[in-house]
Amino acid sequence: MPPRLRACTICYRAGSAVARLRLAEMTQRRSVGWLPWLLGAAGVIAVIFVALHAAEERAIVKLMHDARPAWLILALLLQAGTYVAQAGVWRVVLQRAGASVPFTLACRLSLARLFIDQAVPAMGVSGAALVARALGRQGVARTTVMSTVAVDAASFYIAYVIDLAIALALLRREGHVSPLIVTAAVLFLCYGSALITAV
Repeated sequence: MPPRLRACTICYRAGSAVARLRLAEMTQRRSVGWLPWLLGAAGVIAVIFVALHAAEERAIVKLMHDARPAWLILALLLQAGTYVAQAGVWRVVLQRAGASVPFTLACRLSLARLFIDQAVPAMGVSGAALVARALGRQGVARTTVMSTVAVDAASFYIAYVIDLAIALALLRREGHVSPLIVTAAVLFLCYGSALITAV
């Protein structure tokens, strides 16, 4: 702390009104002195950000211009179908265990899980915790909740393994399979299969 500021602080503590005024002026000048620098740095960062992302914006506008609405609608319907399917998996497991949740609640949980998994990336653990807590609040037994989460994880990996096998078959048919792709695919297939078997 500079000597003048230290002296003003000591006088301030002693109760001098003049010292209080001086201290207030000095701290105000000091904080105002950094404000232009802070605003200038924010302005430079904003200009750099806009310059770097202007090309992306043009590409998005071109993509939207060239888009076919029928395909976008189909994509949205298929995406919505994934949430309905996940809700269906939960409901089937819960019904087999003698518990039940409304379909609308299961669909809302599916959307909430997606949001949480994207916002807090933790390999799906954060979304699974959200679902487990919500099902527990619905009065579902803890063992049933854990079974539901385990079956959901297994069905997720089953879908990935099937999709990967289809993708490999298509790549092979088109002649685009490389040793690196096959190695990565086989490793994932083994990992996914091990997880499915463990559940």
